[in-house]
Amino acid sequence: MAMRLCAYHEYDAVATGFLSGDRVVSLDDLNDALGTDFGPDLDGVLRRGQADALAKALTTARVPRSGWRVGNLRFAPPLAHPPKIWGIGLNFAEHAADLGAAAPEEPGAWMRPATSLAHHGTTVRLPPGVGRVTAEGEIGVVLGKYARSLSSREAARDAVLGFVPVLDLTAEELLLKNVRNLARAKSYEGFCVVGPFVATKDEWEPARDTRIATTVDGATREGRVAQMRHDPYELVRFFSHVFPWEPGDLLLTGTPGALPLKAGSSMRAEIEGLGTLEARAA
Repeated sequence: MAMRLCAYHEYDAVATGFLSGDRVVSLDDLNDALGTDFGPDLDGVLRRGQADALAKALTTARVPRSGWRVGNLRFAPPLAHPPKIWGIGLNFAEHAADLGAAAPEEPGAWMRPATSLAHHGTTVRLPPGVGRVTAEGEIGVVLGKYARSLSSREAARDAVLGFVPVLDLTAEELLLKNVRNLARAKSYEGFCVVGPFVATKDEWEPARDTRIATTVDGATREGRVAQMRHDPYELVRFFSHVFPWEPGDLLLTGTPGALPLKAGSSMRAEIEGLGTLEARAA
């Protein structure tokens, strides 16, 4: 059952809502209309195992259809506190070549803190003294349930709630100086821009020819899912044998190419059919 979910600023609070046409309806309004208790946010929906029930509820005739116009919203990260933000490095051979490395046979990975999360339309302040910082457009995978030791891609798909565009920033000179700096290079505030909408896998899922593009100040690097060494569902399956996935985990699946940022740069991640995510650097 398809839906697109987001978080946004509503008066003096952050609300969670779903897309209905060109408007976003809050979970609070849905709960008032149906007498339900979804939420209070996407993290809570997933933690409480409510995703399927929420999707089913959105098919009822009593669902409110009036809400905020998308163009008037100030977004927040759709997930506020993912249990894990797990990133995949060098999943595209072309990007590996940018860093003077070979794409590994098995997927390489790293973690970053939730404090690195930022939202669609944000301004990311480039940290002083770290040198070159790059932006990378990626497909983000949101896990919908607890899953471990998955036996197949089909089982991995069942564990996934959906997908979200991501701009993954890297302090690249720190990384090139010493590979052990990878987690540090990814963990600055605002270095994981996510949103604006999480689309459930019944609404959208990657195909082999899905285009992934990063644009910075008009320059673009792009590729296709078919160029990934390990596609999103295979990554979910593979790492389920390392640790259990938890509801609300966010998996970043790698980029076909990165572009450098400077103060004033505009950056964009475009995932064909999934959406466009934008931010600025300062």
